[in-house]
Amino acid sequence: MLTLYDATTRGRATIQPGHRRELRVLAVTPGLAAPADPDLGPLRAFLLPDLLRRTAERRSLVPTVCEVEGPGEAGAGPLGGEVRTALNIHPPARIAPAGEPVARTAEYAGGEAPAFDIGTGDTGGLAGLDVIRYHAAPVGPITSSPGDGPQRWSEVTDRGLDPLAVRLAFMRARYRDGADLSWAALTEADTTLTGWRKSVAQWANSPSAAMPARYADAMTAAFEDDLDTVAALAVLPVLAADADVAPGAKFETWAAADRLLGLDLARDIGRY
Repeated sequence: MLTLYDATTRGRATIQPGHRRELRVLAVTPGLAAPADPDLGPLRAFLLPDLLRRTAERRSLVPTVCEVEGPGEAGAGPLGGEVRTALNIHPPARIAPAGEPVARTAEYAGGEAPAFDIGTGDTGGLAGLDVIRYHAAPVGPITSSPGDGPQRWSEVTDRGLDPLAVRLAFMRARYRDGADLSWAALTEADTTLTGWRKSVAQWANSPSAAMPARYADAMTAAFEDDLDTVAALAVLPVLAADADVAPGAKFETWAAADRLLGLDLARDIGRY
């Protein structure tokens, strides 16, 4: 069962899917002054509903994500499509502009007031509303000071780092804890992704073998336990070092794991 931290009760709660096993996610995301070149910190609010969507799909739920744009500067807008794509963040079913009544965010689904299961992002403006049962706000600070790390998206891409290094750096901390986006952390994440993809590409050349369920189950369980991405990522090096698991089985397991992680781990197949 998927559990999530409830910022209202300050405890974990079991998420109950709605009618026909649908999990509807109301993501309250910040309005961005520069949607195509955003500050890095707010990107965490967009990653959280994507992780929820991936976890729900793993359990054969039907996830629907609607973004409600939180208050921001005049002219602010939602995250740009190119940045979403680079971070492997699936686009939402609908984006509601700032100031739109929450009840109208269900227009895409028939016009009735929504009964969304989970509220994400900065839910302060929506606290107490019946449409949100769980308030899962990413509250951890971003530990990067001027000069020590990038402040904007373009700084990462201009340096030639893989954009998914940002995604990996976020997932190396629980979404409620502080995240390290220093240059050292992002560079290490970029190097790690290169190494992981090389291993996956090499395993792909081996005969296919059955995926060991214990590793796949451990990763799924970590995600379902309040999106414990730290524990999920820790499974990968243990599996890689397990001499009892055939290379083909390692490939199958890592490829399956990437449906949760979204790190394009099989991207370099055929290169090595």
